[in-house]
Amino acid sequence: MKKIAFLFVLVFGLTAGCDYIDDPIQGGDSGGGNPTDSLVQKVLVEDYTGHKCPNCPDAATEAEDLKAIYGDQVVIVAVHAGFFASPSTGFETDFTTPEGDAMNGFFGFAAYPTGMVNRKGYPGQHVLNFQAWPPAVADALLDEPRADLNLTASLDGNTVTADVEVIYQTDLDGDYAAVVWITEDGIIAPQVYVGQTIPDYEHNHVLRTSLNSTWGDTISSGPVEVLTPYTETYSTSWNAEWNEQNCHVVAFLYDMATFEVLQVEEISL
Repeated sequence: MKKIAFLFVLVFGLTAGCDYIDDPIQGGDSGGGNPTDSLVQKVLVEDYTGHKCPNCPDAATEAEDLKAIYGDQVVIVAVHAGFFASPSTGFETDFTTPEGDAMNGFFGFAAYPTGMVNRKGYPGQHVLNFQAWPPAVADALLDEPRADLNLTASLDGNTVTADVEVIYQTDLDGDYAAVVWITEDGIIAPQVYVGQTIPDYEHNHVLRTSLNSTWGDTISSGPVEVLTPYTETYSTSWNAEWNEQNCHVVAFLYDMATFEVLQVEEISL
């Protein structure tokens, strides 16, 4: 099936939250596609979490509250990684991914729940306690959109294919990459929450896989051509354990030098 924002100094550290230092197919709507005069900036909220993290449900609630305020301008991805994410007795569901593990290590996550908002502030100020997400999101939404991102995706048999189109809105010079992920909602599995275990907790926005590796693929290098489409197609194998009706495809464009996300889009599969 195919379905086509006040400047704030972020001073929150990594001391809140869990305070755990981690162990050493056809026809439909499309994402993006807005005409230039109605193009809006969207924001990627990456929630680094785990099913044994006692404060992580509060972070998930914060992310959902932001989604309720800003709607489609906020895209949430829950990355299960680190000590609290590992499967164990009573928590057999494995939400981890190679991509999540790699990003968790690279970006230096050591306490949970924490996350990133458009990956702004790298290096040094990119990891945010969830209580810092609201001002960070409001700040990021004030950015003038530098790119439009159009996304379509299809599931044909055992193959998921995504077509990404980037249209730069302003002069840029550098290396920019596109990453495409599959996420899944509505996964019922145990979750620790402040001294108790919720046996039927609903896990949403769970990162399942990447269609084009952890860091994606370069979509442009050097000076860009403004208002000229840059297109790429990516595909990966479908996992039969995923519920197609609950899955989304997320694509984002980022600066390969700073890792800052310029634009993000999400569509239903």
